[in-house]
Amino acid sequence: MITAIGDIHGRFDKLQELLALLPEEGELVFLGDYVDRGPQSAEVVALLRETAHICLLGNHEELMIDAILHGQTYMWHINGGLATVKSYENLYGEAAERMMREDAEWMRTLPCSYTTDTHIFVHAGLNPRREAQTREDMIWIRDLFLRSEKDFGRHVVHGHTHSWDNKEFYQVEQLPNRTNLDTAAFHTGILSAAVFDGDTVTIIQTEADDDNCS
Repeated sequence: MITAIGDIHGRFDKLQELLALLPEEGELVFLGDYVDRGPQSAEVVALLRETAHICLLGNHEELMIDAILHGQTYMWHINGGLATVKSYENLYGEAAERMMREDAEWMRTLPCSYTTDTHIFVHAGLNPRREAQTREDMIWIRDLFLRSEKDFGRHVVHGHTHSWDNKEFYQVEQLPNRTNLDTAAFHTGILSAAVFDGDTVTIIQTEADDDNCS
């Protein structure tokens, strides 16, 4: 049994809610985008760093790495990074800058994918035009992957895109070649997980915030 969790984006409250609903057995894979947009990115990262779960790199972790370790702040700040900075200041006070650097160093060690005999877990998706996937493909790709009906040899489990084509942003998208678990938790309050147990797939979600999905 293996459980995958979609994009958290600073919703520590929803992460706690979801973890309480999940089975205790089996592996747990987080698909990236732990930070930005939501109010408690620092708390999310602190919890993940305390666990032995599999944590994958997302594009928002890449933005934080570039900002904190390489001084490239513009793209991070306009994509929700300022909310992350505020969360670190609220949680750590004067130690915020040091903790952001420590966490960015941890993020830099995260893998871009995790593979089993039947599934490949990745943040954004895979490039259907090549066999050897690049880091950029796995954490940034959208339309080329999302429009593809290619059989990648394993079922692809991903997040990254919370609304695409006919998918409403709060819905888990289940297709023959892939499952998309990004349900815009930072906005909807709906954080989604999929439990893969043999041929059985169970979707588990938190409750929506107010009327965000009406």
